[in-house]
Amino acid sequence: KEHIFQIENIIQNDPTVDAVFVMMSRWGLLAKRLKKKFPKTKIIFFFHNAEYVYSKEEYKVAKTFNNFLYIYYFKHVEKLILHYSDFRFVLSKRDDNELKKIAPKINNIILPMSIEDMGKINYKISTDGVLKLLFVGSYFFANVDGLRWFAKNVMPHVNAELTVVGNGMEVLKDEIEAPNIHVLGRVDSLKSYYQSADIVVSPIFLGSGMKTKTAEAMMYGTPMIGTTEAFSGYDIQIELIGKECNTSKEFIETINFMDNNRDLLLGFANYSRTLFEKYYSIEASLQTLKKALFHS
Repeated sequence: KEHIFQIENIIQNDPTVDAVFVMMSRWGLLAKRLKKKFPKTKIIFFFHNAEYVYSKEEYKVAKTFNNFLYIYYFKHVEKLILHYSDFRFVLSKRDDNELKKIAPKINNIILPMSIEDMGKINYKISTDGVLKLLFVGSYFFANVDGLRWFAKNVMPHVNAELTVVGNGMEVLKDEIEAPNIHVLGRVDSLKSYYQSADIVVSPIFLGSGMKTKTAEAMMYGTPMIGTTEAFSGYDIQIELIGKECNTSKEFIETINFMDNNRDLLLGFANYSRTLFEKYYSIEASLQTLKKALFHS
């Protein structure tokens, strides 16, 4: 409530404020309150996910009473957003379709994932030894679920070495560490790990929205192997930057194939970076925002 009052005071005391941009749909209670109190102020929401769908996915893993309540709470607040906001940006067509189940006649604007450009790495293919795989992701339910599955069902059957980095992931060290799996947890800089990796792997099976780490791998120009969920929302030809895999058999066969055909990886890396610059950079997103907000 304190934050809501602060926002209202800013709008009341500054006549130059003509729009409020809310960066997460979890704060959807703001939509009705602000639109009722300031009907001339444009209310803009950015959906990182269809949060009620995300909550359903989380409930599959952590079946707590709180998780159950979140499903209905977020469905309620997202319905308020759809009816009381002026512009709504969603990451993907999938999320747009999910939100249309709540309000079929409301139009949303697709604004794909974009991240700050940290620069392309000098990608080099390993010429000897095992293939170097990299998993990047913090300790949250979808990452943990996918990583456990990958460590158990894929890593024992490939000539590869997996490095795991991500905030909080060190708690899995005792559980999944193996001769070919190294769990580091939080690191100061990710760039050096992308630099030393041949392939980024993303065995993610749960979630909503778009995966930030997919854009990050493309930004650095690193080939990627991931599930349908990992690539969800990315309107690209996946086979030009890596491979989509959804079963242990597919992951194993793909990793072993790439191990024996490493020259292919350089082409994946170069095209990945090109796609990032064209579609998933901040500059690309700014053009979509300008077109939607100033030419609608």
